[in-house]
Amino acid sequence: MTMPSTDLNEDLSRFRYHTGATLRRLAPDEPCRMLFRDIGPVAMAQFLRGQLQRLSGPFAPILYTRTADYREPYLDHAPIGRLVFLQPRLLRHWDSGVPTIFVASLRQSVDPHSIGYIPAHLDLRTAESRLRGVDNIGCLRDVFGGRCHDDVVAETIAALDQLNAEHAETEKWAEPLRRKLQSRCRAETEWAREWLTKRGLSEADLCSAWHRLPRERRDCVRAAVREFGKEALAC
Repeated sequence: MTMPSTDLNEDLSRFRYHTGATLRRLAPDEPCRMLFRDIGPVAMAQFLRGQLQRLSGPFAPILYTRTADYREPYLDHAPIGRLVFLQPRLLRHWDSGVPTIFVASLRQSVDPHSIGYIPAHLDLRTAESRLRGVDNIGCLRDVFGGRCHDDVVAETIAALDQLNAEHAETEKWAEPLRRKLQSRCRAETEWAREWLTKRGLSEADLCSAWHRLPRERRDCVRAAVREFGKEALAC
């Protein structure tokens, strides 16, 4: 997770087009709370293995983080967890203009020992309180129980591997159905939507983030796209 160093005085105000609000540089003496980030199941599996090379997606112009007060408008139905920046000032972050959300440049070095993992079962406010004064992942591990934290990480990696494998397989089977849904031929699109409706599903089920679908819903989607894929291969 190392990136080229950036100018300490880099102006992020130009990213208003992305945040939708006026960005503001934090004053040197301004209070700075712990920051968190949701990176999704694939990137989190890489992070927990020490293999993550980038903290944001390839097309993101800036790095978004948030405080523990941010209320997520979605629910994870799989144990993803969140990243925590134990030394947030190292990010040289700016106030995004949106309450509880802060942004930082992607073109800077980030000390990997200052970025830790918050297990999915922990509320971020609770985590922030327990980690007060902690500035490295070794101390974070101790706070969360040492070997117990290691066990949670290992269990999370196993769960994420299964989730990501299921998603990859589902995407493979779903490809012919997606082609029909995205067809320029309205009749094909309507046929595909009707096909999904008969199975109690909708196009939204194919568009939602995989880990934000309940387990039962994911099973229904997997069964349906596998059925469609096999029918497509037989034609």
